[in-house]
Amino acid sequence: MIQFLVDKIHDARFMTMLLAAIAVSATAYTLIMPLLAGEGLAKRMKAVASERERIRQRERDRLSKTDKVSLRQTPKQLVSKVVEDFNLGKWLAQEAAREKLIMAAIAGRRPTSHSCSSGW
Repeated sequence: MIQFLVDKIHDARFMTMLLAAIAVSATAYTLIMPLLAGEGLAKRMKAVASERERIRQRERDRLSKTDKVSLRQTPKQLVSKVVEDFNLGKWLAQEAAREKLIMAAIAGRRPTSHSCSSGW
């Protein structure tokens, strides 16, 4: 029995037929499986759409309960407060500071006399 298996493994014609049979089987399996898989994608897409609609409805309900909806924070007020607290307008108006900023290529060549709270 073992001698028979060893002879078949060393037989080139038998091994060629065996590998060809495996290749044909794998190709047939690859082509047939999508037909047998069913409509899993359609079910998932439907589930995702219904979940998305539930989330939208929940967010609409939540937003309708609150009085004022603010999607954006007001960083302009924060920047204005920092400018006023540290008196940055006075510091930037100094010629020495302006020259240092120009040398550091931060301020560039534009004038520094504009208002600091104009929304940098």
